[in-house]
Amino acid sequence: MTAPRDELMSVVAGFGEQAKHRTPGGARMLGVHLEGPYINPGKLAAQLDAAAVAVRDEVLKYLELAPIRVVTIAPEISGHLDIISEMASRGVRVQLGHSLGTYDDAVNALKYGARGFTHLFNAMSPLHHRDPGMVGAALAHAEYAKLIPDLLHVHPGAIRAAMRAIPRSTSSPTARPPPARPMGEYRLGSQHVTKCMGGV
Repeated sequence: MTAPRDELMSVVAGFGEQAKHRTPGGARMLGVHLEGPYINPGKLAAQLDAAAVAVRDEVLKYLELAPIRVVTIAPEISGHLDIISEMASRGVRVQLGHSLGTYDDAVNALKYGARGFTHLFNAMSPLHHRDPGMVGAALAHAEYAKLIPDLLHVHPGAIRAAMRAIPRSTSSPTARPPPARPMGEYRLGSQHVTKCMGGV
């Protein structure tokens, strides 16, 4: 979850310790997906209003603290293309999302090393036949995309279109709290949310 810098640094450091010191017989933590904070404040969706512009030193600090495997970033924000290139060169999978970026912003980001899209169709500029947006760039150029197939976030027809256009479309369940939990009030990061109709 996107969060204020100090809070996020603390959480990432904790994940780093867990990755180093596996509990005997316990699960192995493969890495961290930073879904922000380098997102557009105009497309937060369920993220906390703590979006930030990526700064190289801060990004490198996260990489020191824990095995960052994936980061979601809004490519239209000034300086983010260079950050995309830096992270990609260090083996981090960069995905585009939570973005008001244009089709061209997304295509440029793919050229700089971005590999896919987070929550395709959600929290990003939509497809229009004269203004294809982030969604159009994904359908035209992406090899990878994650989408939420709960039939609340994305219509079945849009899911089918994505699966036909993008060879490696995968599901990205964001049913937080977990699907087995009953309807009711929960916490999502530091926010209070209501689970209803199978989603939050």
